Amino acid sequence: MTLPTLEMRTSHGLTICECGCGETMPAINMKRQLARFKHGHNKNGHHNPKWRGGKRINSQGYSEVYMPEHHFVNVNGYVREHRVIYEKYHACCLLPWTSIHHIDGNRLNNDIHNLEAMTKNGHHQHHNHSKDRDEYGRFIN
Repeated sequence: MTLPTLEMRTSHGLTICECGCGETMPAINMKRQLARFKHGHNKNGHHNPKWRGGKRINSQGYSEVYMPEHHFVNVNGYVREHRVIYEKYHACCLLPWTSIHHIDGNRLNNDIHNLEAMTKNGHHQHHNHSKDRDEYGRFIN
């Protein structure tokens, strides 16, 4: 199957999705730009030319891995790597109220001996026990 030229594709206001599915779609998207992919058909994961192996550092400084089937996945398909490592080593499934504490404080050190499971409340207390509070219970800088 040969794809029609750009002029032929857009002459009737329709174009063919570039993912290879052959479906037609509006030639101009909602941003008034020439459309290349039908919604949801763009290249994800290792098919995308910008793929970096499925690992990244998030804005909080934690290493994340691409695992769209994981039960703690975020909206982009990534999960924090230390949770995956802890679950694999201990052959368990962490519950939503479980936090993984980095003993040395280095968020990128995901060595199993540096990871400790605790409740979210216990983790919060661990990090805030020495901070001073005012008479209303607010932290004092």
